[in-house]
Amino acid sequence: MSDSLRLHRSLYRGSAIRSSAAAFAHLAQIEVEEGEAEILIRFDAIDPDVAHLLVDAFANHALAATVRAHRAGQAEDPSVSQRRNATDLRDDRPGVG
Repeated sequence: MSDSLRLHRSLYRGSAIRSSAAAFAHLAQIEVEEGEAEILIRFDAIDPDVAHLLVDAFANHALAATVRAHRAGQAEDPSVSQRRNATDLRDDRPGVG
């Protein structure tokens, strides 16, 4: 069984997605492909016991990791900050997001 997920870079940090891939590696073979605007995550050889919820759980994990990093004030990936533009949905004001 295989599945895939596309996450927009304006909402998810690449570092959070990579750490989520490591955290979920025991449940599936996970490949992360970083594009300019989106990050594609491919899931193969998914553990059948978690197949019905793996993709959603992965997205939640990656979003939570992004929020924690943002709240901790960790710098985002330099390549992302160079591409930020008016379509970026994040609010960088202190205490927001």
